[in-house]
Amino acid sequence: MEEFKSATVPDKRLKGHTSVVTCLAFTPDGRQLITGSYDRRIRLWDLQSGEAIGEPIWNHKVSVLTVAVSPSGTRFSSGGGDDRILLCDTINRVVVAEPLHAHTNRVNSLCFSPDGTRLVSSSVGSIKIWDAVSIDLFLEIKMHSDVPAIAHSPTGTRIAGVCSDRTARVWDTTTGLQTACSPTGCADTHGIAWMLDGRTVVFASRACVSVWNTETSQVDQFGSDWVTDVRGLCISPNGKLLAVACESAVHLVDVETWTRLGLPFHHPRPAFCIAFSPDGRSLASGCADNDIYLWDMTSNVPLEEVSRLTSTPEKPSNVAVQLGAKQEPAPCDPELRHARRGRWGWSRLLNSCSNPQRLRFPSLLPKSQTTQAMPPIPPSKPSGTQADPAEQTTPDTGFERPAQDVVDEFVRYVMNEIPIHMIYLPTMMIVGRGFVHAHFKDRLREINEAAIRKERESIVPPWSRERAIRYLIQNLVSYAIFSHKWLDEGEPTYQQMTETNSPLVLASASNAHPSEGSRRAIRRIFANASASADAGSEPPKSEGLKKLQNCCRLARNFGLEFLWSDTCCIDKSSSAELDESIRSMFRWYRNASICIVHLNKTTVMEDLRQDEWLGRGWTLQELLAPKRMKFFNMKWEPLTDQEDDKEEDTPLMDLIVEATGIPEDDIYDFSPAPDHVDERMSWAAGRRTTRAEDVAYSLMGIFDVSIQIAYGEGAEHAFCRLVEAIMLAGGSSSVLNWAGQPAKHHSSRCLPSSPASYLGHPNLVTIGRLDLALTSSGFQVPLILLPLETIRPEFDGRPVTDIKFRCPELGIGDVQIDTRGFRFSAIPRQYALGIYHYIPPESSSNPGLPKELAAYLLERDEVPEGDASLLGLSRHHRSMDDGWRRIPTGFISCELPGVPDFASLWYVNRSCLQTLYL
Repeated sequence: MEEFKSATVPDKRLKGHTSVVTCLAFTPDGRQLITGSYDRRIRLWDLQSGEAIGEPIWNHKVSVLTVAVSPSGTRFSSGGGDDRILLCDTINRVVVAEPLHAHTNRVNSLCFSPDGTRLVSSSVGSIKIWDAVSIDLFLEIKMHSDVPAIAHSPTGTRIAGVCSDRTARVWDTTTGLQTACSPTGCADTHGIAWMLDGRTVVFASRACVSVWNTETSQVDQFGSDWVTDVRGLCISPNGKLLAVACESAVHLVDVETWTRLGLPFHHPRPAFCIAFSPDGRSLASGCADNDIYLWDMTSNVPLEEVSRLTSTPEKPSNVAVQLGAKQEPAPCDPELRHARRGRWGWSRLLNSCSNPQRLRFPSLLPKSQTTQAMPPIPPSKPSGTQADPAEQTTPDTGFERPAQDVVDEFVRYVMNEIPIHMIYLPTMMIVGRGFVHAHFKDRLREINEAAIRKERESIVPPWSRERAIRYLIQNLVSYAIFSHKWLDEGEPTYQQMTETNSPLVLASASNAHPSEGSRRAIRRIFANASASADAGSEPPKSEGLKKLQNCCRLARNFGLEFLWSDTCCIDKSSSAELDESIRSMFRWYRNASICIVHLNKTTVMEDLRQDEWLGRGWTLQELLAPKRMKFFNMKWEPLTDQEDDKEEDTPLMDLIVEATGIPEDDIYDFSPAPDHVDERMSWAAGRRTTRAEDVAYSLMGIFDVSIQIAYGEGAEHAFCRLVEAIMLAGGSSSVLNWAGQPAKHHSSRCLPSSPASYLGHPNLVTIGRLDLALTSSGFQVPLILLPLETIRPEFDGRPVTDIKFRCPELGIGDVQIDTRGFRFSAIPRQYALGIYHYIPPESSSNPGLPKELAAYLLERDEVPEGDASLLGLSRHHRSMDDGWRRIPTGFISCELPGVPDFASLWYVNRSCLQTLYL
């Protein structure tokens, strides 16, 4: 039994959850309590007996993050990390409607309107108002930040919320328009509540509690001497008490005098959530030790004060359930019962407070109280100012508090730059970014001003402060990443790993305390698999699980605590998560501390030439992105004695350069960008993927572009979208340096069909950016047109496969073109070279041609001069008849005889440059 740090002890302790209790709410009659946890369960409790009512509701796939009870008490709602909202019947304890996929990210907070007709939910990027009966969407408020907590005003006409952009805001519930905004000074703000006057909002940040008058915009602050790491706050039903959960304690504040009352309610571990009972005479709190605590106000506040603070003049409280001295605290441990003290005298209570301080709020307190001699509150910093990092210290601990820009970059990095789910190696649990955030948060103190200064000065010229912080945080948040060739079957999936009886149990998006039972089950399963393999008996049922076990073992040997594997760390049933994972995968491999590579067909280094790993589509970016790599053979033995196999001038890297054709500089230090498209596409040519569309999707990171994931669209369609994104992002002429048959695209016949279209390309130096676009009229591309002459055979009605071309312009002469058997029509046509490798003209200059030209062969119908039928017909309307078309040939390249060397240019008349739609 944990020791409590004060004489204030809980009246009851409810046990039943197996992980952190994240949220709780009383029913309006005060008889029941509803709780949610990281263990995915929702439990209902009988407060008279202190026992759980029936079986838990287990319909969330991951953590339960918020619960709310309707004013009538007949229904309650819950939201979780699976982006779903459940609507449940309180009496029958069942889900009464299909789970609502309300948001594209976790549901942070829920609240009912006072009349019970509306349900409000908040998430990353939006607040939504729902019809509480039909669950139809009534209104959506778009945001550019996360909204961790919301609260409905007493009148039901407004919503208040705290946002991760360091603001607190108020919106009109009818129009969705913002009516008020106030800076919070901190991105990590939890908890918001309305006062009964309908004007004042209370919210808590990391360092203080703020009281905001939404009509006058005045903000007053208090509690800077005791407020730390706030997890939540709530206002008593009559509006006279404020409860604030700070770390492992819950503090009570008299709203009339803004003084703390009595001793804090201490917990063995951090308190995550709090709520007042409907009569205001008790408080419930959810703790990180998996338990719920019920606190009787009379054990901490004098009886006469309890009567004053809990009375409701308009409607006296008449709640049947009583908690406190009149009821035997049976569910509580014996140590707690013997530790119970009598009621405290008011003078003794004040004397026992470590630092009782009366605070002044001129805008909120009655005039009779503002005239008292009380220490004023330090003025809050104006909006838009940033605290000096040197000032951000924690005076009562002696430790330097991380500067705000360090905290902000840490949050940004963890929530955006690392995998969504990873395996936490000490417990073999699948965890989310919230867990990683909590895991490394305390170590942010290592990134102090001295460390930042040292990192900046270690580089010449010195790094900026932002870059140094980014580098230090990336080194702090360390994890391993796995690269391998998938087995035909037997790879562990996310769904298998998150089932209750599976080798891995989901610890949720923020679970920092996996259950001991889950840990034992996981260790037992992995131990059995290992013992079976060592004993030489029949192999484990899942070779994929065994492979994962070996990778986890190696990651632990590297001193790391997290590992990402593409087999079991992506929830492929979630299209949003799958889409984000594929788009972000290059970045995840780049940010990993080390990439562990398993070669399942390699015994010695020379075998690597034939290993399947070198021929897969996804492994191209897995080779280029990581900064450090370590290769292991089929027996999980290292191929080299080096700590990092991605070093220059080593036999292993020389072999990989030879086998892949990728220059060694690109392997050692690859920079993703929409450049050198022809060369990089040739690296991917011939690589195989299981899904046809992955040929394109696996190249997004290499070119630093992003396209929507749409499995089923087909390989060519996906590749065309990739090429279009590359064109728009860079405009490099290298994207045009392809040959052969085009893709069967709906609007153009001038797009490559696959990376193989770039094989054998002439080596060109990118010398300009072109204005490229894919339109409904075709592929828009500016080309320099050079007319070609040809000797036409006599027309006999049959196509011709071999035509000789000459280009008298610029003295080029004969042009050798591999027509690849194209069947030319004997009908008179016009032919031209469409040169795409040139220096684009500036405002008053002409385009310049280099010594080596690269071009397409173009044709169009020949229009006889003086054709009366075409009189008055504009060029636009004749485009389908006489517009230029690309002929699918081999690569066309030739040298300009008038250009002396490759450093010179030949300028042509601007009229030669035409924008075509091919």
